[in-house]
Amino acid sequence: MRSLALALVALLLSLALGEVALRAAGVRSQRAQALVDTWAQPNPVLGWETRPGSTHSDEAGHAPTNFWPDGERASGKDPNKPARKRVVLLGCSFTEGQGVRDDETYAWLLNERYPEVRFENRAVAGYGTYQSLLEFERLEREWSRPPDLVVYGFIGDHRRRNVATLEWVKRLEVSDALYLVPPHVTLEAGELAFHPQSFVAWWPLERGSAWLRALHDLWLRIEYAGRGSDKLEVTHRLIALLAERVREAGSKLLVVLLANVPPETPAFLADRAIPHVDCVNPDYGRDKTLQVGGVGHPSGRQHALWAGCLARYFDAQGLFRAK
Repeated sequence: MRSLALALVALLLSLALGEVALRAAGVRSQRAQALVDTWAQPNPVLGWETRPGSTHSDEAGHAPTNFWPDGERASGKDPNKPARKRVVLLGCSFTEGQGVRDDETYAWLLNERYPEVRFENRAVAGYGTYQSLLEFERLEREWSRPPDLVVYGFIGDHRRRNVATLEWVKRLEVSDALYLVPPHVTLEAGELAFHPQSFVAWWPLERGSAWLRALHDLWLRIEYAGRGSDKLEVTHRLIALLAERVREAGSKLLVVLLANVPPETPAFLADRAIPHVDCVNPDYGRDKTLQVGGVGHPSGRQHALWAGCLARYFDAQGLFRAK
């Protein structure tokens, strides 16, 4: 009994010292505030959606940002702008314009250039190709007529979002679970398999123990091992599926390549005859004026360059009449 008691004391002491060491190394047993809940609201199909209203960016400059009641980023002075044609923009924070003022986004700038066109900024921070597809299908059910054009803003990071790699999932913290696993797609037997959103629940007592948090993290690494090896193939198939769904809805898709695009993607789009325009700026990531605060999301200057790139494409194709 004495030896057993000494062993128990030694074990408890080791666990306590390990807890201190893990916390000192930065392993958190709990969070102060959930990431997703600060700028978005839950959506059972999409995972999350933009919270309507006015707020300020948490990046340098704290730019004011406004979202209309239906979640659309304010992309013009008049939310009911009369227009002969409609263009819907899908994508992530690069298209939504996180970190910049409303009037700095490329959606706003295009609305100013083409007075007879209403550019609707329906992009949502954190979305990839699959969530953009789900967003399009949701919007389609609400439209009385399809838009004349759907523009999908693509960045390379959409690949990991589409398959929900562990690296991405661990960024999606929510208040009532450890992580949110967004709707995602995997390849199974060579076919796309679609998965609804789910959650990674806290283990019992995990909130108070860095030890359990570290063990849970190790478990997740094992569970997610290999996830993402097919992310490029999945992404290309999703883009093709988005083009098909848009065409079936009576509209047309244009893929705009914005940043960090895999070299295989332009060739894939050309091979599938999916209209696309390369607006990648080779200086993005090197020129600090192209990012908010030099390190954040694309700056107003970069948005202006994207707007100019798209305008040149529209003008060359004779799609819209500029003022």
